[in-house]
Amino acid sequence: MGRGNIILGILVAIIWGGNFVVADQAVASVPPLLLVALRYLVVAIVFLPFTRRNGLPWKYIAAVGLLYGVVQFSGLFLGLHLGVGAGVAATVIQAQALFTIILAKVFLNESFGKLKWAGLVVSGAGLALIALSGGGAAPLGGVLCVLLGAAGWAGSNIVLKKAGKISAWTMTVWQSVAVIPPMLLISGVFESGQRASVTGMSFGTIAAILYIALLATGFGNYAWYRLIQRVGPSRTAPFSLLVPVVGVLVSWIVLHQSLTPLQFTGVALSLVGLTVIVLAPQLISRFGKPVPAPAPAVESTPSVTSIPEKGEVS
Repeated sequence: MGRGNIILGILVAIIWGGNFVVADQAVASVPPLLLVALRYLVVAIVFLPFTRRNGLPWKYIAAVGLLYGVVQFSGLFLGLHLGVGAGVAATVIQAQALFTIILAKVFLNESFGKLKWAGLVVSGAGLALIALSGGGAAPLGGVLCVLLGAAGWAGSNIVLKKAGKISAWTMTVWQSVAVIPPMLLISGVFESGQRASVTGMSFGTIAAILYIALLATGFGNYAWYRLIQRVGPSRTAPFSLLVPVVGVLVSWIVLHQSLTPLQFTGVALSLVGLTVIVLAPQLISRFGKPVPAPAPAVESTPSVTSIPEKGEVS
């Protein structure tokens, strides 16, 4: 895989894992729904002038913007605002993998092997332990908000799958057009103190928003997609398993957020289940029984496949 690619994958995981801690600090001074709008506003100002739409259909921009931008980040930031610890949020948001499997089965009629279903059950049990544990790091209402965000992320995965081979970077930037107006409207209806939070914004809060928008979204997404292009999605995906680990460690070191034994067990089970889901193809190829190759057909039609277009957990 190469030392440079390994370092890049670890760096992205560190940036995305730390992003949960940064966001946790940001929602302490900025209303969470407004924070979603500000995140995409910075993305739009910095990247939109230099990113052409290149025929990307508006229906996909709107759908991904609604599911990934509005639902996912509203759920995540609301969960953090309601007291979910950064490490717990970094783990619970990975439930998108579970929801994606279920939605792909329902809407795309995709089949999954027993190993992935086993990983789903184990990870689901871990998430249930976290949700039912209560305590300072995992209030039930906040956990449910983060799970809603994970469901939105999963829904956007299905939309991207149906969209076919499109530019993930173009989608990352242009979805801001579909996110900013509704988030400003929703924040105006359901939140208060927006003007004071913006005019009185501290240097630390400004730095947090820039980290979320430019480092986690801009550099993180770009580096992730480059990894997929260089080494393929199957070798890139395992680095995403480091994100919740980094989130838990950094939240413990920086924010002094600790887990109860039940929450720690839930996080561990979730990570084990996610590992099985992500690494299922490699596990099957290494330990499964070899399947005889089918006899070659007389004529074959070349197929076109698309690279999975997802990689952000911020």
